[in-house]
Amino acid sequence: MNTAFDGYPYINNMQTTVQALGLAVQGNVVYYLSAAGPGTSCKSVWSSLVAPRHTIDCRPWGYDLSGSGNLQTVYQGLPNSNYQHMVNMYREAHFLIAADPKGALFYDDLEIEHLQERERLLGLHLPSVITQFVSYLTAYTNVPVVAAWGEPLWAIGLRGDGIQALDAYGDCLGAWLINPAYDWLAAVQKALQCGEISFPHPHTDS
Repeated sequence: MNTAFDGYPYINNMQTTVQALGLAVQGNVVYYLSAAGPGTSCKSVWSSLVAPRHTIDCRPWGYDLSGSGNLQTVYQGLPNSNYQHMVNMYREAHFLIAADPKGALFYDDLEIEHLQERERLLGLHLPSVITQFVSYLTAYTNVPVVAAWGEPLWAIGLRGDGIQALDAYGDCLGAWLINPAYDWLAAVQKALQCGEISFPHPHTDS
């Protein structure tokens, strides 16, 4: 291993090594990967990520990882270096992500300070994620959704089978898969009956 990565997360595919900046996985399947390194090394890692029967290690976050289908890859040159920033991300409407470059500074899940700062950053991004969640329900389900229901429906989905939280690291503060087969209409009806959500009162002029 290149000593430049000592103490920091890194990705290895048995051919080259690049710095790991962020990761979202479900089991051994990668839905988001953020990395930095020489362009040829990044492309080698990308090839291993998407090729059948090839895997990568993202130490210490995950091992024997392979990419999900429908990964979109973007490269951006880093100033004053020959390094590229590579981002691979699952591109489907039911995939939601909270990413922040600052999160890459807090990569150690064994350090309480890192965990606390990641939680704080996630809290800043979560309202936007829930807004996207409400937009998804409106566009892709038969559920009439009120914006104010976003947070309670999000909690209901996480408690049941409606939303699967992925393991997230580095600049990926959180990532989730909405279950397209989940009966959101039944969930809304039950939440209305239980009082977890309610229709807003119509505004009347006094």
